Amino acid sequence: MPTHCYEPTIQELLNDPLTRAVMKADSVDPQALRQMLGSVALEIERPDRQADYQPRWRSAPLAVAAGGSGLERLRAHFCGAR
Repeated sequence: MPTHCYEPTIQELLNDPLTRAVMKADSVDPQALRQMLGSVALEIERPDRQADYQPRWRSAPLAVAAGGSGLERLRAHFCGAR
């Protein structure tokens, strides 16, 4: 089992043929999505930004009771326990 797991960049994901096919099927404009993600990244990096967002999934009791979120279980399965 691998000791680490490579996580692709947003650029790599957006250039992936499968991602492109799904975006095309969903009528997503790749350039518009890139621009939107770029503006979100700039907003997140602003030094005066207030960190007021707390995702609900982090505190979901069901995920804790089930031994972690589905993503955590998948990552542990494919990338090894962290």
